[in-house]
Amino acid sequence: MMPFDLSLQLYTVRSHTQRDLEGTLRQLAAFGYEFVEFAGLCGHTPEAVAEMLHKNGIRASGAHVSYEEAKGALETLCAQYGALGVPELTVPYLPEEVRRGRGDWHRVAEALENCAAQAGGRGFAFSYHNHAFEFDPVDETCGFDILTANTSALQFQVDVFWVVKGGRDPVECLRSLQGRVRSVHLKDLRQDGEDVEWGLGTLDHLEVLACCRQTGVGTLVLELDTPKMEPLESARVCLENLREMLPRLMTG
Repeated sequence: MMPFDLSLQLYTVRSHTQRDLEGTLRQLAAFGYEFVEFAGLCGHTPEAVAEMLHKNGIRASGAHVSYEEAKGALETLCAQYGALGVPELTVPYLPEEVRRGRGDWHRVAEALENCAAQAGGRGFAFSYHNHAFEFDPVDETCGFDILTANTSALQFQVDVFWVVKGGRDPVECLRSLQGRVRSVHLKDLRQDGEDVEWGLGTLDHLEVLACCRQTGVGTLVLELDTPKMEPLESARVCLENLREMLPRLMTG
């Protein structure tokens, strides 16, 4: 039995989804994807996108929503993505102006915790996706540690590439957040520090995957900010490489 749901963050193939969302979903289904994570609906209504998903046998593993939207229009977001069966809403980034000091990070923690509580009341998990800036020093601590220490309802979508770029060990990060990570973003790290298709870089893939399994992660979301191949080919290669690793995880 597959230990994880395998998903793709559609930002990876944004050059295709903006032109032809349904055709892109069809191609991803042909590759073997059963889940996708949204970053907007490309101008379509939730009902239209729900029909596209149904026709192609794909489900939504989650959706990325902006910090501003989450604070100001959470009810609308829940209605929109509820129509797609989305189980998890994730804030993927914080504007620089809201994270300039320790007090800012505490205010962000309070805002995200409020969003998580409200989303939870509507049946959604609510999480924050890290980059590297969260690990920059802030008065003998860092933004990430402020967020984790000052929230409880808030969950975290750990991006293993950005954890490493921020100077931390993704396995230790996942273990420290056991029970608070529903989904993980997988992209690999090249020797030159750039992201690369999963399986083609320097990360300890099996150690990361084993830790995901041990800590109860349910969904692995493949993603590239800057695909090194044609984007759809990148999505195919990432899934193929991940699927080749999982049997070794099961027997190891």
